[in-house]
Amino acid sequence: MINIFACAKSLHCRTRNCHVVANGIESNHAAVRLDLVLTSLKQTNSFALTKGTTDWWKIATHAHTKKRYNNLLTAALENSSNISYDEFNDIIHKAGGETALLVKSRCEDWFQFNDDESTPFIEERNQLLHPLRSSSDFPPSIVDLMCTQLQCLNKNV
Repeated sequence: MINIFACAKSLHCRTRNCHVVANGIESNHAAVRLDLVLTSLKQTNSFALTKGTTDWWKIATHAHTKKRYNNLLTAALENSSNISYDEFNDIIHKAGGETALLVKSRCEDWFQFNDDESTPFIEERNQLLHPLRSSSDFPPSIVDLMCTQLQCLNKNV
């Protein structure tokens, strides 16, 4: 038997000490031991736009979505006779994409929905907060009053 460990080209330069282990489990295959150095791997975040993914679970479980998918698939396969397996798979993926495509998009946060309502409260709180931060010259009674008002304004925000 030939004992092989296959890895991607990017991992090949990080492979160290790959060899057959003599004390593995008895079988017609020998155990292979491989030491990898993974510290230099870097994750890069891609900011490219994607076409999304098909929600096959929704197609399988949601009756209306399943019916739409089957209608699209039937229409695509109706005129096709003697198609290859690859063409058949392409038709399936196209019908799935047209039926239930998951497009990952950022939704707005809660404060963006209520921006018009929250902005005046935030501005009022900030007008009180800035003098309070430099309140070393104010008497303690005024500072206490300002802190109480700030608590009320924070609740409004």
